[in-house]
Amino acid sequence: MDYRAGTARANLEPMRYRSARRFLLCAGILAIGCYAPTLPLPPPQKPEITMTESGNFRLRGGIVPDAQVFAMNERTGAIDGQQVQKSGLYDFELRAAEGGDLIQLWYQAGTDLSPTTVFSLPTDLVPDGAAGAGP
Repeated sequence: MDYRAGTARANLEPMRYRSARRFLLCAGILAIGCYAPTLPLPPPQKPEITMTESGNFRLRGGIVPDAQVFAMNERTGAIDGQQVQKSGLYDFELRAAEGGDLIQLWYQAGTDLSPTTVFSLPTDLVPDGAAGAGP
């Protein structure tokens, strides 16, 4: 009888260790998946810059879909932006901006922030529709 009990215990112990090893393996895989680095967002490219008929600067460009894009005027501190849809295209005006102002442009997708792209607004733009106007 002691022999059978010893044999049964000997057979159960490897099974118990196998279950523990499986559990530790699954937990390790989950932990690695949670802490695996994700690829960082690329910085936005310099947008197309035009001037509206009212004399405001307009920024147009593209970022990742379903993100928010922001532009901050370093001179005034004003932040403008827009939520983009699945197309990832944005088109918005800057408030109180002047030629030569430095603009910081970045976007947020989920909880990730992109690096900032800095550019200056051109000083030689004319409002849309004013190109054909005479003196």
